Amino acid sequence: MNAEKIRFSILDKMIRLNLWSKRHILEENLLKGAVPRAHWEQARNAIKTLVQEGFVIIYGRTKHGIAYQLNASKRKEIHEDNNLYISREGVKET
Repeated sequence: MNAEKIRFSILDKMIRLNLWSKRHILEENLLKGAVPRAHWEQARNAIKTLVQEGFVIIYGRTKHGIAYQLNASKRKEIHEDNNLYISREGVKET
């Protein structure tokens, strides 16, 4: 799995779950179903990159792990980024 596909899978899952504003998800739950377990280390690096770019915000640290949410102020850029990947790769939207 390449880095771009992992990035798309993470953002796509967060968008589908509507994780804007007050909603959040733990790192382990974000990775489940979005990325095969063999690629979790790459996915963790992709999450760090998304945080650095400002697309994903660290909601907080819990006793269960780090919780993430989408940056609502970058909603338009996030959707454009995902739509660009969909059009380039020919991924079917669900």
